[in-house]
Amino acid sequence: MTLAVLAAVTILTCCACSNNSSDDKAAPETSHSALVETPDGPEVTDAPEETVTAEDAEPTEETPKLFPGHDVRQTDEGVIATKASWGADWPWKTSDVTMGCSDAIGGGAYLNAADGKNYLLSGTISQQGFVDGNAGTNLWDQRSTDVFAEWQEAADTLCPAGA
Repeated sequence: MTLAVLAAVTILTCCACSNNSSDDKAAPETSHSALVETPDGPEVTDAPEETVTAEDAEPTEETPKLFPGHDVRQTDEGVIATKASWGADWPWKTSDVTMGCSDAIGGGAYLNAADGKNYLLSGTISQQGFVDGNAGTNLWDQRSTDVFAEWQEAADTLCPAGA
């Protein structure tokens, strides 16, 4: 069957070539493609572009750097800080914290400590059980009020809905 179709296409192509006037040196390109139908194959698409996740994103120009001079990882959604990278004025009783926003505390900021517990930093509790305590009383090391105030300001900047 395939051989018969190929022979018919060849004959029709040759006939189309011989019907051209002697001034035309070559057959028009459309004569062959008009006679042979190509099967529909799978559609070829471009590879998807890589996307940046919130964890990988650097602070944008709209997001101010919350802790200038300190080595923290900041995204639009939060801040990850460790005692080892922060320095001598680390204000928390835990080795690391992640500061983020949540509707569970009225859009305010909370700290997720190394022990896995959440502590209220700003805002008001709107979902019971989300936080295990208050960052100012249960997590703060009670030494530097200036550093604690810096974290409070950062929380209000990061999570203005709870300020």
